[in-house]
Amino acid sequence: MRSSFNIKVLLFLAAILIVGAVLLYTNRIVEKLRDDSRGFLSYNAQLVANALSSDDQNLDFVFNEIINHISFPVIISVEPQSGIYAYKNVDLPADVTEEEQERILTGLIVSMDSENAAVPIEYMDTPVMFIHYGDSELIRQLRWLPYIEITIVTLFILLGFVGFQFIRSAERRGIWVGMAKETAHQLGTPLSSLMGWLELLKERFSQREEQEVLADMENDVQRLNQVAQRFSKIGSGVTLIPLESRELIQPVVQYIRRRIPHWDKRISITVENPENPIIMANMELFAWALENLLKNAIDANDKEQGTIVIAVEEKSPMVVIEVRDNGRGIASRDRKNVFRPGWSSKKRGWGLGLSLTKRIIEEYHHGRISVQSSQGKGTTFKLVLHWQEK
Repeated sequence: MRSSFNIKVLLFLAAILIVGAVLLYTNRIVEKLRDDSRGFLSYNAQLVANALSSDDQNLDFVFNEIINHISFPVIISVEPQSGIYAYKNVDLPADVTEEEQERILTGLIVSMDSENAAVPIEYMDTPVMFIHYGDSELIRQLRWLPYIEITIVTLFILLGFVGFQFIRSAERRGIWVGMAKETAHQLGTPLSSLMGWLELLKERFSQREEQEVLADMENDVQRLNQVAQRFSKIGSGVTLIPLESRELIQPVVQYIRRRIPHWDKRISITVENPENPIIMANMELFAWALENLLKNAIDANDKEQGTIVIAVEEKSPMVVIEVRDNGRGIASRDRKNVFRPGWSSKKRGWGLGLSLTKRIIEEYHHGRISVQSSQGKGTTFKLVLHWQEK
C-alpha cells in the first residue's frame, strides 16, 4: 500500500513538471514572436520618422507599405491628441459612425498597450506618433496550445486510469471466481466420500451415544457441504427469490449463538424484526454475508459483555438491515479500507470476509453496504436490499 502511494505521488509530481515545462516552452515561443513583431514595427517606425522630413506623398507611401505588410492588429495614433491616423486588421462593426469608431479604437489601444508596449515614431527626438499592436492569430493560438495539450493528456490519462481500473477489477473478479470454483471442486470429492462412510456407520452402530456422535459428524459434514455450495455459486448466475427476512436471518443467528461459547466470548445477539419484510435474496449467499458480519462483530468485541443487534426495517421499496455491535470500533483512517481485499485489522486475518460480503450484497443482490464506526464505541454495518411486498 505504501509503495502504491509513493508511485501515485511520483506520477503526480511528474505530471506537474511536464505541465510546467510545456507552459514555459510555449511562453518562450510567444515572447519570441512578440519580440519579432516589435522589431519589425521598430524598423518601420524609423522609416516613418525618416519620411516625416519629406513631403506628404512620400510619407503616405511609407505608411501604406507598413500597413500592407502587417498581419496582426495595428493602430497608429497621432500625438498630441489628434486622433487615429491609421489602423489595420481591426474588426469594426458595420455602419459604425466616426465617433463610435474613434471610441472603439481608443478602447482597443488601451487593451493593446496592456499586452504590448506601444512603439513610438520620433521626429527630432520627440514622439509624434505611436504604433499600438496586438497579438497575431498565431500567437493567440499558441497561447491556448498548452491548455489544449494538457486537456488532451488529462483525458487520455483519465481514460487510461478508468481502463486500468476496469481491467484490474475484471482480474480480481476472475481470481475470486476461479478460487471459489476450485474450492468447491476440491471439497466435493471428499464430502461425497464422507457422506457414504456416514451412512455405513449408521447401519453398524445402534447405541444412543454412538448415534449422537454420528449426528454431530453428519451436521459437520452438512456444514462443509453448505460451504461448498456457497463457493459453487460465486461466479454463477444467481437467482434471487422472495424470502422472509426472518427465514434468512434466524438460521444464521442460531448457528452463531451455538458457537459463541467455544470462542470464549460472552456476547448476546438480538434480532429486531417486527415487520418481517420480504427480501429478494439468495439463501446461501445472503447467509454467508450475514455470517461474515456477525463473525467480524464478535472478533471486534473484547468487552466483558458484548452485544450485537440485528435491526430490520422496511423502507419501501427497500429493506434496511443494520448489524450493530459495541466492540472496539474502526479507526477513521481504516474505514475506507474495510472492504478492500487483503486488508485486515487482525494479525492472522486474510482480509477476505468483508470484501466477499460486499461482493455478495452489491454484485449478486444489487444492494448496497456501508459502515459507520466510532473507535471504542462500536460499529454498524448497513445493508440496503430490494424489498417485495407480501
